[in-house]
Amino acid sequence: MYERELAALREGATVVTANNRLARTLRHAYDAQQAESGTAAWLTPDVVSWSAWLRRLWQVSRLEGGSAAGCTLLPDSAADYLWQRTIAELEGDQAGLPLAQFARGARAAWRLVNDWQGLGATEWTRPDLTPDQQAFLRWSGRYRDRCRASGWVDAERLPELLAADLAAGRITCGAAVVFAGFDLWPPGWAALREACTVANTDVQVLDAPTAAARHGVVGHPCATPDAELWQAACWARGLLTERPAAVIGVVVPDLAARAPQVRRIFLDVLAPAWRLGPLPHDLPLNVSYGAPLRDEPIIYAALSVLELLRGTLSFDDLSLLLRSPWLSGGITAAPANARAELYLRRKLQLDTEVDAAGRHSREITPEFAAILDAVHGSAADAARPRSARDWAELFAELLRTAGWPGERPLDSRAYQAVAAWKELLADFATSADVLGPLTVPRALAALQQLAAQRLFQPEGPQGGVQVIGALEAAGHEFDALWLCGMAGELWPPSVRPSPYLPLALQRGLSMPDSSPAVALALARERTERLLRAAPEVCVSWPTELDGEPTLGLTPLVSGVAPCHLSPPSPVAGWNRTVLAAAPAEMLEPDPPPPWPVGRVARGGAALLTRQATSPADAFIEHRLGGRLLEPPAFGITPRQKGELTHLALEVLYREAPAQHRLRALSRAERQALLERTLRQAAGRLPGAGTPLLQRLTELELARQLELLERWVELDLERQEFVAVQVELATEAAEIGPLTLRLKLDRLDTLADGGLLVIDYKTGMVSRRVWNPAQPGDLQLPLYVSTLAPFAAGVAFAQLSPHGIGYDGVGQPDLDIPGMRSPGTRQRTEVRFTRPDTDTVIESWDELREVWHARLEALAFDFAAGDFRLDPRNPQSGRGQFAVLTRLFDGGLALADEDIGMAEE
Repeated sequence: MYERELAALREGATVVTANNRLARTLRHAYDAQQAESGTAAWLTPDVVSWSAWLRRLWQVSRLEGGSAAGCTLLPDSAADYLWQRTIAELEGDQAGLPLAQFARGARAAWRLVNDWQGLGATEWTRPDLTPDQQAFLRWSGRYRDRCRASGWVDAERLPELLAADLAAGRITCGAAVVFAGFDLWPPGWAALREACTVANTDVQVLDAPTAAARHGVVGHPCATPDAELWQAACWARGLLTERPAAVIGVVVPDLAARAPQVRRIFLDVLAPAWRLGPLPHDLPLNVSYGAPLRDEPIIYAALSVLELLRGTLSFDDLSLLLRSPWLSGGITAAPANARAELYLRRKLQLDTEVDAAGRHSREITPEFAAILDAVHGSAADAARPRSARDWAELFAELLRTAGWPGERPLDSRAYQAVAAWKELLADFATSADVLGPLTVPRALAALQQLAAQRLFQPEGPQGGVQVIGALEAAGHEFDALWLCGMAGELWPPSVRPSPYLPLALQRGLSMPDSSPAVALALARERTERLLRAAPEVCVSWPTELDGEPTLGLTPLVSGVAPCHLSPPSPVAGWNRTVLAAAPAEMLEPDPPPPWPVGRVARGGAALLTRQATSPADAFIEHRLGGRLLEPPAFGITPRQKGELTHLALEVLYREAPAQHRLRALSRAERQALLERTLRQAAGRLPGAGTPLLQRLTELELARQLELLERWVELDLERQEFVAVQVELATEAAEIGPLTLRLKLDRLDTLADGGLLVIDYKTGMVSRRVWNPAQPGDLQLPLYVSTLAPFAAGVAFAQLSPHGIGYDGVGQPDLDIPGMRSPGTRQRTEVRFTRPDTDTVIESWDELREVWHARLEALAFDFAAGDFRLDPRNPQSGRGQFAVLTRLFDGGLALADEDIGMAEE
């Protein structure tokens, strides 16, 4: 393979490739050929991509006094910034204006008009230019003027300037230049190529390769685009098994849009256990696509450290930093960092101050706190505006202080990412003249944008399976090749003219994407190149797209013989493959040990409620000690609001437990007592000192005081009562084999001596959750069964915007609004049913008996180690606990229709 290119390199020619990937491939092929021939040492082959070759000639022009003398070549990042600044100046820096998007589109149009020599075309003077085209005229004119005034030259103008230098004899480009992999020669590029010839350079343009020992082209229709990928991956694996040294190409035209999906499918076929650990270092797979450098975990960690300079950060980013292995202590202090992460979830807001995070984590993980303190200490010095060059130095110093990129040796991908980061930081520094003085937010925003726009594509193995896009495949050769997506609807791809250039100009110059005819001609040439890139070529196309049949194979591919390949296994995914291949094995029952007699069970009433709704979750939470990771607070959470209400009512009813004492307090006295209590409690909330939470606290206090006053007025309308127990806590509540810790909000003695169990609720309430047949909240039934067995009733006390009042059930003679009694005969009764027979419970005494029996049964089930998944509960065993319940392993998860049937 690549015999023409390698022969030219052996003769000392410069080989210029259409893209960086082909340049790397040719260098590797040359080195391999030299090593196989027994050569001990050799000169590095002169292989460069087109863009690198232009920059090399530019440096020659600077040294020889050509067009580059006295000019500055703008890095791509600086040119992007300049376009954004130009657009912002002309259109106004409006909030929400997508400057980066406009700049990308304008620069792409600028590249087209330079490459196709359309700047002076008469189409620009037409009166029917669209608003986008008129905007581009304004933007490009201002951009060109600024470049001219500052002596800046961007990459788009290099072919024109270098062609003039070559034609004038000011520079030379070597004795021989070979161009490889070019499907398209814009006029500007062709002029530079011709100028090389004028400068007495031997120029050769290689056409499409002609694969030796051609076996022909075979076709393989596939049901869907995903089926295509599975078939191609299985085909490639079969070839590798027969010929381990083969280079196998798989071309996916829309690889950029489907890269993650493509990678997963090929890994499932070539490395089925890839989800269980690191990828094998010798994996014969290279999926060639670029992703934003910012998305690389090691780079995201670096950017997150720098974002600390803002003084605040989101808890999600703080959590990622605590778990990052690329910072100082990321490996050795990982256990301490994990403990700190759990602690900080309770102490910090969703958005928190850096100094607060350092203060709260210092005792648990001093190494990580030192990183936060170092960045916080640099924030004051970083407050003044400075140049991008100075910012780059400060950023690099902060990362060294944080111990980035970590303690352990870097693998190949991380090493290349760090190298790409250093290049990015250098480009950022060289953009200083364009960017001017920058504040902290603007410097960080510019760096984040640059990292998001810079594509990172690590170098992979040169052999094995090479999955690439159609454009990047230009000039490559393979031992075997599979072309995906060759349906008539997909290839040639649809045209997308630039909205910034007049359509007549684009079509008059035959710019790519300007018309179906141009797109067809270009696609035909690329297709022919691909079909000649390997002696064995298989073409596939989906027979169905989005549920609709396709037109079949594209007419650009002819003479296709049918392909006789066995269909890939219908079993998709490593875990399902293993399950399908393994015989079923019956395991002996291995129940957990019974609950120890006398041990207090954690969780209180929530334990039995959980047991009723999801035994598996009850086991995980209350026997194994599992705990759901809750997000940190944003503002004041509903739970915190409820805690404030409970505390205020506790203080009030301890101060005035009897109704007559409550009546004796004036409104002003009650308000003062409640406000003082609420303010003291609110002052202990996470982030209480921040301006946002202070404002939210004032609003919440006003809301709570209004609700509490309405509640007091309601209680004053009741018959005489005494709150004999307020926030009663006990560790001796026994139900069945369990001993529980319980805390009763309030127990009232009524005028006739009866007892009423009350539970405060600050959200929606409904007594239906006490139905023994379908319980949803067993807290109050448990209180009646253990703490107040002779109570006359139980009630939710609702204090919320949804309403103020009691919602309960008890004896029929309770004269309290909102109270009902069990039964079916009267409107004032509530319908509860037995769990075993569905018969209606007709009295309060019967309801208490049924509650007690239900609670005892649940307690015995829990003590026995019940770990069932409840099909009636669609959340049973899901969420964060799914890793323990293994609900999704082997297709055990209930389908949506099964859940619906269970609920009915």
